[in-house]
Amino acid sequence: FRASSLVRNICMELSLVPVQTTQTPARKNYRTNKTADSECSVCGKPATGTHYLSVSCNGCRSFFRRSIALEKRYDCKRAGFGKKECFLRHRCKQCRMALCLESGMNPEGVQTEGTMEDRPNDDYELPDDLHEMTPLGRHHPKPIEQTLDRFMQDLLMIESAHDRLRISKYTPMMNPELVMEELAYGPSKLGIDFGPMRATPYPPVSVYLFPLEIAIKKRVVSDFSNFDYSSRKLWTFQDVVYSIEFIKALPFFHLLDYSSKRVLIASALACSNLTSAFYSYCHHSDRTCYPDGGTMSWSAEIHAQSPDSTRFHTKTIAAMREVQLDTREYTLLKVMLICNPLLNGLTPNEVTLLQQEKERSAKTLLSYVLSRRGVTKGPEIYAQLLSVIDVVYKLTTFQRNQQITMLGLGLHKYRIPFNEEVFYSS
Repeated sequence: FRASSLVRNICMELSLVPVQTTQTPARKNYRTNKTADSECSVCGKPATGTHYLSVSCNGCRSFFRRSIALEKRYDCKRAGFGKKECFLRHRCKQCRMALCLESGMNPEGVQTEGTMEDRPNDDYELPDDLHEMTPLGRHHPKPIEQTLDRFMQDLLMIESAHDRLRISKYTPMMNPELVMEELAYGPSKLGIDFGPMRATPYPPVSVYLFPLEIAIKKRVVSDFSNFDYSSRKLWTFQDVVYSIEFIKALPFFHLLDYSSKRVLIASALACSNLTSAFYSYCHHSDRTCYPDGGTMSWSAEIHAQSPDSTRFHTKTIAAMREVQLDTREYTLLKVMLICNPLLNGLTPNEVTLLQQEKERSAKTLLSYVLSRRGVTKGPEIYAQLLSVIDVVYKLTTFQRNQQITMLGLGLHKYRIPFNEEVFYSS
């Protein structure tokens, strides 16, 4: 049984979305889709994608890359103008560079683009089977191994920025008036340096679990209005916000129309659960732990009364440990989790786009697994990796159902529009 046939079978049989082998439907030209983020955040021209964590055009992307790679230094010789006016009227490079940085462009992305030697598990070669395969429904002039490697490097840069945001001073607060529009639109904050949330490590502290099943049974009202954000983070809320910023930084996000962006953003709950589980797994914890030193804890009595709630904080971590998940595999799984074409409310064109992005991530994951784990064991491990997504989906569904019950019984002191949209999304 040839390895090339094995690879193709896995792509078709284990893919989370169907692969069309008949006539390809007409594709929408997403680059002319006039959405809220279709303009370059630097110069205002039509954007071509998310480059270095900012929605921008090819001209501003190339200018930023050259300036960082060649360590250019510019001076503005004109006074009395705003930066944007100075750039647009006089082509001032200093003001253009300042606009690039203000829009969230990350200089580290340029360094990542050239070399990845400092990252673990990056010294791999794609197996020969992938050399003869072409992306589904596409034709690329570049060899596929180069295309997949560049795709992976871009995702790793975004993932690294997501990690930095989690441990930064950026601490949005959950207030009763918070709506989805406040967080869902505009440039991603992943490219902004907020500084670390603390100069010294936090002391470890136990966060005692109070299961929602017990809160529902005893009609306990949930109230976070007096939460002290200066000493800790409210991770169940803030990780959803950080996941929204991660989703907004993905290159395809600005190609979605307004309603589909909102649908995708509201699915950040599952992404936040995967993120916190991977952090815990990387820190050798068998249960959820957080960057501020908090670790979920419970008594034997609580576990006996609410096994599903304790399982919520352990099962994904156990699945990651079983398959020995690494950063590349986790990042690709996270994108596949987000690119769910079955979300309610997507337009047909956006369903097609998300299917293509999920297939692209699945193909990159498969190539990496075959390279890292070998052609013999790779297919089985690939299937185990996909099962991690299933675990996250099931646990997130449990979490969402519990929260919807709380909302239905009026057990939240304040009905927060943002939270309701996140919990009711599916």
